[in-house]
Amino acid sequence: MSVPKILFSEGRAGRDLIDFGAMPSKKDKAAEQDYAIGDRVRVNLHTGRIVDATVKALTERTDGKGLQVDFGKDESALIHLWQVDR
Repeated sequence: MSVPKILFSEGRAGRDLIDFGAMPSKKDKAAEQDYAIGDRVRVNLHTGRIVDATVKALTERTDGKGLQVDFGKDESALIHLWQVDR
């Protein structure tokens, strides 16, 4: 974490802005990781259900990278990287 910096606005007296710097998000961690076929991942499905899944394919789409995963018995899903829990 960065040390807070206090920035004073010049136009209005008494209006201080505190800048805590950029905070890392969980989405950035998932986007940085590389996945391979056969990796075991934990996935948050759109219904809110979290399942353990196996990566079957890596996809590249216009809205970013995705994973084709299998879970349960005869169930599969095409997910975005931000849906990977760990």
